[in-house]
Amino acid sequence: MRLVRSAWQERILFLILGIIIGEYCGMPWAIFSKGPSYPVVYRTDDSAFSSTQSNDTAPQLIKQEEGAGANANTGAGSKHRAEPPSPVTSPATTFDREKVAAKTVPLVDELLESDEFRRNIGKLEWIKQHIQRMNSTWANAFQYIKDKHPVLISAPKRILLIPGLLTEKSPFDFAGMAFKGGYLGELVQWGDLLAVLHTLGHQLTIETQVRGLLARAQAIKDSKFHLIFTDYIGLHEMRGRRILEGPVKCRIRLLDSFGTEPRAIFKAYPGNLRVSANLRGFGLPSFKQFWTLYPHTPDNSFLGHVGNLPEVTEPVERRNQAVVYGKEAKFFGQSHSYLKVVSQYFEVHTTTNGSPQELKTLDAAFPHINHGVIPQSNLSRLLRQSKVFVGMGFPYEGPAPLEALAAGCVVLQGRFKKPLNSESTQFFRGKPTWRALKTQHPYLSDFIGPPYVYSVDLFNHTEVEEALTAISALKAEDFKPVIQHEFTANGYTERVGNYIHYQDFCQDLDLSNAANGKQATSSALASKQTVDKSIDYDISHETCTWFVPGNFWLKVNLSTPVTVCVVTVYLAPSIDIANKWKNVLNPLNISLLDAENKLVASQLYTDSRQSTRIWQVPKCPVAHYVKVESIFSDSKTEERQGAICDIVVSSDVKQQSNKAYWPDISHLVEVVGDSGESCSDACMRKKMVCEPVYFDKLNNKEALAKNFHCEKHGSATALAAPINLMTALPGYVAQEKKCLRSDDIMLLGCSGSSAGTERLCPCRKYKPGQVALS
Repeated sequence: MRLVRSAWQERILFLILGIIIGEYCGMPWAIFSKGPSYPVVYRTDDSAFSSTQSNDTAPQLIKQEEGAGANANTGAGSKHRAEPPSPVTSPATTFDREKVAAKTVPLVDELLESDEFRRNIGKLEWIKQHIQRMNSTWANAFQYIKDKHPVLISAPKRILLIPGLLTEKSPFDFAGMAFKGGYLGELVQWGDLLAVLHTLGHQLTIETQVRGLLARAQAIKDSKFHLIFTDYIGLHEMRGRRILEGPVKCRIRLLDSFGTEPRAIFKAYPGNLRVSANLRGFGLPSFKQFWTLYPHTPDNSFLGHVGNLPEVTEPVERRNQAVVYGKEAKFFGQSHSYLKVVSQYFEVHTTTNGSPQELKTLDAAFPHINHGVIPQSNLSRLLRQSKVFVGMGFPYEGPAPLEALAAGCVVLQGRFKKPLNSESTQFFRGKPTWRALKTQHPYLSDFIGPPYVYSVDLFNHTEVEEALTAISALKAEDFKPVIQHEFTANGYTERVGNYIHYQDFCQDLDLSNAANGKQATSSALASKQTVDKSIDYDISHETCTWFVPGNFWLKVNLSTPVTVCVVTVYLAPSIDIANKWKNVLNPLNISLLDAENKLVASQLYTDSRQSTRIWQVPKCPVAHYVKVESIFSDSKTEERQGAICDIVVSSDVKQQSNKAYWPDISHLVEVVGDSGESCSDACMRKKMVCEPVYFDKLNNKEALAKNFHCEKHGSATALAAPINLMTALPGYVAQEKKCLRSDDIMLLGCSGSSAGTERLCPCRKYKPGQVALS
């Protein structure tokens, strides 16, 4: 940090005044917020604070929460913990404090009136209204970050946002149906993301048309944008247009409501064979690039949304009424008798859209008042008038229940007799997640619970009536706004700011998809004619270079001399070689060459069953080329086909011995799971969360021997082991009395489990009310 001598005394004075105000004056910014104050219950994982606050979560409550979180997690009793280093580039924690102190609030009106919004207004109208109603909330969030975490607004980035769901390639008209009872969860997610990125001071570019994406293709490839936010629809389009190449992939952040698990990178083929499908999910380096709506998939990053306290312009009397969570008549299918029970305790209100016949059927099923589809401001008022927000088991994991809790309603939601997953319910079929939902909204039951959230079997009327009786017994003052810190604008901005500042997945030089050029000795580069026709083409041509009969080598030019510490080669074997792996050895040689093609270092691998080869290069030499050779040892070459799908070169010596982690490695707690238990559940059982960035510390013989009585040690690869076992490593297989580690690093995740296997899990404690941070 550069100090200006003439300003030194002023800066010290500013710092002292900031400490005095922040520590002793309690709520320095609450006096500037609009709207009347009202009581609020602030939930943490094991306690609740009660206070009086204005529209946004008051800094006083956050101060209490952060102090409790720091003491609980560090064990040192310190009130604040220094920001941890980045796992890759270690962003500077020193910055120009004078420059940050001079920053003014970036009002959201500036975003909404910008050329980017005007140009896309036809697709962004609902999002614009959503952002507008929380204008003052985002101003308070900026001030919170400026006071508490100024480093997070010290380095603005250029960010491109491609909401694929709003493009012409989307299978559903999200923008057109937003005001007609359509799905709003994804629009809330994009709206809050736009607002928070603007609040943090980043320069935004928005594209909602494919032609606009194509116009920016070269700028994307030339790394003109630090980050690119999109969704699966946008990512498909980027790949199809050959924009998703090389360095672009590490800059992607994918909005993914329901999560993507590591096992999603493998496809099932006849004979229970698995072959890597578009290796690592479109070639993205980390599953942490997938940002989810709730913290249900620790392998991903929890983005969330803002379930903020509503703007209160006048007092509203709370009545003995319930609001049903269901905007479409089809959601009510099997809930008629359940809602009839609810109507015996509360006057039932709905905000439902449907055909005249559908609405007539609902009128006959149970007594209720239907308001139809109403504006957000009217819905907010209706919720503040009501005591209960009633879920019917579907939709799953939407944002509406958080809004209801923030309005002071108690949430009544469905609990399932048999957990729902991709095998038991059509909704999750085809989605890249295998987690099982025990309730309609697992976050509410796992992190909040009674007396604010009741989860019941909707078909057990006795259980339903017991919950309704408990809610009816509550006094008027018991219906207080309840909101987790991570779902306030302050907590959301804090979390996203940390991600953008500390997460960096571009540490490796990614050489996949010919981004830096490929050279071969002959025409041995694969063509469609040489590829086994039984292979799914998703894994060929676009992402992989195939071996064919005869010696084959692939040489990649690093453009300039590079210090090489780690070389990782990802392979996708063919059907033939995978079926006959017991009898076939396909040696693979990896070499580093200098600018004159002289050998610098090399490593020979002989085991054809390994689909990931990681070479930690001794002494980190400087090289100009990486050469990968497939060496066929006899004449049976027609059976020896396979493909190179990725070559990743790292210049970071820290990867070998002194890797920096975020969250900091000091938070790692090793936990042994029960037999057949996932690491997600094992950590949750210990009141912690699974942190996948720590897996490399546990996926080794020493860590396993420390935690298990291992009679044997071994490693497993996805071609030789069942996929359930591969996603449940490292761990101990009781039947074999054997400790197993994984050779496929991209399958090291929190969500996997396998019967008879005890997992070794990387857990960490978290801030109460902010599960993503430690």
